[in-house]
Formats: sequence, structure tokens, C-alpha cells
Amino acid sequence: MVGGWQVSFYALAPIGLIVGLWWWWYGRDRPAEHAAVTPQELELINAGRTAPVVGTPGGWKLVLAHRDVLLLTASYFCMNYVFYIFSQWLFTYLVKERGFTQLEGGWLYAAPFVVGAVLAAIGGGVCDALCRRIGPRWGCRLPAFVSLLLVAVLLVAGAKSPHPYVAVALLALCFGFTQFAEGPFWAASTYVAGPNTASATGVLNTGGNLAGLLAPLTGLMLDHYGWWPTLASGSVFAVAAAVLWLFVRVQPPPAQKT
Repeated sequence: MVGGWQVSFYALAPIGLIVGLWWWWYGRDRPAEHAAVTPQELELINAGRTAPVVGTPGGWKLVLAHRDVLLLTASYFCMNYVFYIFSQWLFTYLVKERGFTQLEGGWLYAAPFVVGAVLAAIGGGVCDALCRRIGPRWGCRLPAFVSLLLVAVLLVAGAKSPHPYVAVALLALCFGFTQFAEGPFWAASTYVAGPNTASATGVLNTGGNLAGLLAPLTGLMLDHYGWWPTLASGSVFAVAAAVLWLFVRVQPPPAQKT
């Protein structure tokens, strides 16, 4: 790049500032405060509500002691262990282990995230459809459980594939299914926490992303054991994430049931 890699930071940083300023101007805390929300949409949003939904006093304490919120957070932590292997180590793996050039590795590094964007949308749609058809417990549990098992299988298959491009395709699908499970995680948190959803999803997101702190451990594993055992550890975490879902009781709180 002309001017060195630092130029990319100077070029991209203003985009974040512009988007932030746009959101400050456009976003609102409540639908009724937004000029683009029609009376018909407000009627649909407020249908069946006798009063505005507000969080329970001490909501943070409630969700921190909530069995299902904690199980979801533990499962999300395990899934994100795989996410951070991809986000922090995939480029190095493609170049050093699979023999791609840095330019090729840069392009191929984007493949899992493109697949992930597509499967995240599909996963959310599947979760919503299943929740309507068979109820929230299995509507959330089934797509999350299956996709996380696929993550475990595809991660091993990609690591073991002798063909570099086949390996990239399998790993892209592997990462894609971590994103497929995103919708069920967030939908389940909404169901189990009800009016305390904001607190519950805060716990879910914070606890789950603590997996990023294991990056130094991943580096130590690479130094001492190599790529195959390190990637295989991700499969173990993915299976653990799937198993934890079997114990999550996804259902609305009593006050939220209809």
C-alpha cells in the first residue's frame, strides 16, 4: 500500500466517526420517539401491552443469578473460543501452515466472515420459524445444538484436509455455523429474561467474549503442540457449547407468557 499499512487506519477511522455521528442523529431510545415509525407500527408493537415494558428493579442481580442466563453465557463463551481462533489466528494459519502467500491469505481470510454473514441471517430466520412452529425451547435449542456440532466436525475436517482450498472451504463453513448459532443465543436470552433482556444480553455478550482473553493460551498451544491440537481444542469447546444447550430451559418468564 502506498504510504505503508498505517495509511489504512487513517483512511478507515473517519468511517467509524461518521457512522457514530449518523447514529446519534438517527437513533432513538423508543419506537414512539422516531419519526419514521408509523402509527400502525406502534399499534403492532404495543399490542397486548397494558403498560410499557420496563426492567425489574435489581435486574442485574436477577440475571446474574439466573440459571439459564448463566448456562447460555457459558455456552456462548465456549462457542466464542472458536470465533477467536478464527479472528486472531486464521491468517497466520493460512500463510504458515497452508502455504498461501500473504496476499492470498488476506483474500481467503475474508471467506469465513462472508459465509458467516450469510449464515447468521439464515440462522436467525430458522430460529424464528422454529420458535413459532414448535415453541421457544426447541426452536432455539435445535438450531444451536446442530450448528455447534457442525462447527466441531467442520473444524476437524478443515484442519485434516490435505487440499488447502478444500480446507479453506470447510473452515469457512465452520465459522459460518458459529454465526448461524448467534440468533438462537440472543433469542433464548430474550425469552428467559423477559423485561430484563437488556441486562441478560449484557451478561451474555460480556461473559461470552471473555473467551478472547484466551488468545495467549492459544499462542502457547501453537508453540508447544502445533496447529492440529490447537484447532482440535476448538472442536472440544464447540461440543461443550452444544451440550450446555441441552440444559437450557428456554421459555418466557411467567409474567410474559400468553
